[in-house]
Amino acid sequence: MATAFRGDAVYEYYLPSKASSKSPSAPASPSAPASPSASASSSTTPITSSQLCEGLDGKIQRYPGIAGIRRAVNALSEKLREGETTDQYLVFRPVTVNELDKIDNRRYEVGKGIRLTHCADIGTLIIKVPTPEHEVVSGIFGDLFVVQAAGMGVPVQERIRLGSTTFRGTSTSKEADEAFKPRTLRPHRLDWPTLILEVGVSQSLPRLRNAARWWLSNSGGSVNIVLIFDVNQGTRTILIERWETIPTTGGPVTRSNQPPAQIPTPMQAITIDQNNVTGAPLTLPFHQIFLRQPNPPEHDLVFTAQDLQGWSDEIWAALT
Repeated sequence: MATAFRGDAVYEYYLPSKASSKSPSAPASPSAPASPSASASSSTTPITSSQLCEGLDGKIQRYPGIAGIRRAVNALSEKLREGETTDQYLVFRPVTVNELDKIDNRRYEVGKGIRLTHCADIGTLIIKVPTPEHEVVSGIFGDLFVVQAAGMGVPVQERIRLGSTTFRGTSTSKEADEAFKPRTLRPHRLDWPTLILEVGVSQSLPRLRNAARWWLSNSGGSVNIVLIFDVNQGTRTILIERWETIPTTGGPVTRSNQPPAQIPTPMQAITIDQNNVTGAPLTLPFHQIFLRQPNPPEHDLVFTAQDLQGWSDEIWAALT
């Protein structure tokens, strides 16, 4: 990865040997319908680094080097494990693009399962430290998604799991907890996913919602759906929100051919506790994930109240 400076702007590009991901425009496919977010990609405004860092001002620490980050991650992991905190986030500054490369190359020394968000223009690194809830929720829901897609005959190459691959927006980079894309229509290593999963424990909902906004806006409309999962171990409750982009309304009418501006919006909320599921079913439109119309017996992915209750029961059993 390298950085070029032009005036006040920072432009980042990747060298061929790097494994992180920045998506070029996905090749057009005659079989892929033009989804609302894809057709309006040029009018989706990326959120800024300042917006992404909202609420974190009081947490910023001076960058202590890789050994110092490792100590901070280990200390926070212990507090999370012991129930002393539910705050998963560490924030360091200044962290340059070169320093980020060093951290990424020694990731397993820093902390297993950590997720990195880097704001290159303000030299800020946000680390999300995983919890057992975090890993179990994304893993089991990812399995549930794959089983349902496979059950209707969706080929494996159309439901590729990307895990925590790094993707890059205008001046920021981010890793999801889980991600999926159809390799047939997005065949390149650097192509954006269509479906993102983001998980957090109690009191992390504002951060999760910011993550949803980031994926939908910074991908230029290439990410179609973000699912956020807010897990409350104390009440054994899971909140799921489905986010997409929708056109703004009420703006001035113009004669321009530009599509209306798109804004990231929560489309559905589902609450699951030990006895009830409110807001089900969770429906994921087939064409938004696989970028084509379904061929029977393919259909939209639908997770019923019974499916979600069973999924929740599996999660709490795994965390007991």
